[in-house]
Amino acid sequence: MSPRLWTLSQGFFEAEAKREYRFEAVLFGVIVALAAWPIGLAVQAAAHLMR
Repeated sequence: MSPRLWTLSQGFFEAEAKREYRFEAVLFGVIVALAAWPIGLAVQAAAHLMR
């Protein structure tokens, strides 16, 4: 592989990886929020029952 082609592809994949990382981080945050919501409601209901 020629040095120029390697440099060009490295720059492209570096930008692509950053974009993909952001998307995966946002998706992970959404999944965590959706999983935490019913857990929070269960804790709230348990606290209400203990009163």
